[in-house]
Amino acid sequence: MKFIYLFGLISVLSCNQKKSDNKTSNESPFTRNTELNVDSTSSEMKRSIIGGSIGVVSVTDNITEKDTIRLFDKDGKLWYKFSFFYDDSNGKFDYPNENFDPLSFHPDNFLLMMEVADASKNRYEVKVNQKNNLTKYLEKNQDFLLFQSWEEHIISTPFVSFNESTNPILQKPSGNPIDSHYNKDGFFQPVEINGDWLQIKWGSGSSWEYGWIRWKKGDKLQIDLDYLA
Repeated sequence: MKFIYLFGLISVLSCNQKKSDNKTSNESPFTRNTELNVDSTSSEMKRSIIGGSIGVVSVTDNITEKDTIRLFDKDGKLWYKFSFFYDDSNGKFDYPNENFDPLSFHPDNFLLMMEVADASKNRYEVKVNQKNNLTKYLEKNQDFLLFQSWEEHIISTPFVSFNESTNPILQKPSGNPIDSHYNKDGFFQPVEINGDWLQIKWGSGSSWEYGWIRWKKGDKLQIDLDYLA
């Protein structure tokens, strides 16, 4: 089991033994609500839409051994379930699913990030496969889940990376490139967002340096999100 610091986004957890929760019911919580019926006045709908997604849902450090991630088809049929607590003595994940390829998933580090395509009062429609945009449904009101708009999510991400050739660090939004030298392989931390622009910082302690890069262009993300340090 690795120990990886997630800088406040995900608490570091370690377990020598993880056990799946076999008592979790397969009964769907969506059988009475098969349509999204999204409320367009919801605060979740007022932020940027990136690649058809309104934001990101993740698991928090509130998740326990009793909790199971359950994903459903639109009609309420269980599509996939798994737990972060399992016996990893053989170095393998106990719940393999080749069709499950979300934004980020590292079960050893209790890390799960899924883009949210839509939301209703009771559930999220989430992208479970980034390659083919497959979506499934996730029960919304669970204490271990956190929904964030793209702006909120990016600011809370430990580090970002970007293509310096097409997205250089600027002195200010739409300004000139910075003059200072920096380690292109270093760590860049998000600071604040101003429209399409993201302020980042690099360095350490009293020697922080700051600059601006594009985080989005239209509905396209212009940065990579680095969750693990």
